[in-house]
Amino acid sequence: YFAIGAEIVERLKVEVPELLAIYTPAEIGDAEEGSQITPCCHVLYGGDAIADTTAGRGTNIVKQAWVIVLAVQNSSAQLGVSMLQSEASVLITKILSALQGWQPPSSAKPLKRINAEKPSYRPTYAYYPFAFEGTLKQ
Repeated sequence: YFAIGAEIVERLKVEVPELLAIYTPAEIGDAEEGSQITPCCHVLYGGDAIADTTAGRGTNIVKQAWVIVLAVQNSSAQLGVSMLQSEASVLITKILSALQGWQPPSSAKPLKRINAEKPSYRPTYAYYPFAFEGTLKQ
């Protein structure tokens, strides 16, 4: 049921080797800043959306949201976010290129980018979330 998430992790490992780690926490709040190696990504299951019922078959089309959160850290960035944004920019481009339009083997359709939360900043850390929708094969 959660195979799309595992396939996203493998895709990021291959396509964005600059990521030092890829974590799969239950919630982004579970990430401990002191114990994560940056730059890294967190891949989180974002829930299901039932799109509609296939005519005559009684089966639902299930769309799953997967949230990828890029975490970067720069100890010189205590007074502003520009250094964090600069560090994240290249990685964001690679992450989006790797996932947007790519079809995981367990998805009936290519991943589609959907709305995500806004970035969050803490002293020396930045978190950039991106959300994608996959469709479960029936």
